[in-house]
Amino acid sequence: YLFPLVAFLLFLLFFTTALVLGAREGNPSDYNGSLNGFRLFCEVMALLYIIVDIVLEVAEFFRTYDRSIKKYLSEWTNWIDIFAYLMTFLIIPFRIANHDVQWVFASLAYITHGLRIFEYTIMYSFIGTYMEVLLRIMYRDIFQFLTVFMIAVLAFGGGLYISLRADKCGQANTTTTDSSHCHHPDETGYCPHALTCYSLDLYIYMLF
Repeated sequence: YLFPLVAFLLFLLFFTTALVLGAREGNPSDYNGSLNGFRLFCEVMALLYIIVDIVLEVAEFFRTYDRSIKKYLSEWTNWIDIFAYLMTFLIIPFRIANHDVQWVFASLAYITHGLRIFEYTIMYSFIGTYMEVLLRIMYRDIFQFLTVFMIAVLAFGGGLYISLRADKCGQANTTTTDSSHCHHPDETGYCPHALTCYSLDLYIYMLF
């Protein structure tokens, strides 16, 4: 079971890198330059993994579920797989058209692919038992779980908004504005996505 987990983690690394580098570009369908060439490589590797994974999923459907769609759809993990595949492939036509809706599908694909980690961790004894207990608790006490989750999301969202506001005020108070690191500056030189830009720069600095 170790190889599937390692392969999936490598896929997540390629997929994350491709999305982060693509989000930095005004036209993500433009692959000129060495960094964009590396982004293209990550996208191809992630897409190859998904194609191979779909082939293995189809083989499992015929081997394990006796070609019964009802049995196949009775497992929640298969629903997540189907949705993740669908959202990923929907990115492609909108990427070619350079339409912003591609990022909606990209975010949904990234979230669902992230949830797929449960399919692999549950197979290992050192964490599988804990994951099964956690999933049962979430299923039985979903309302309480969502309450705690929403509190955490609101706290993080509020902190992020305040940080972004502070960053805007800090730029407004400076006499010279350096927008060389900003990928979306307005006419005043202020980047409305400054915090996001700096976070992406930090991610790429850590990656390389």
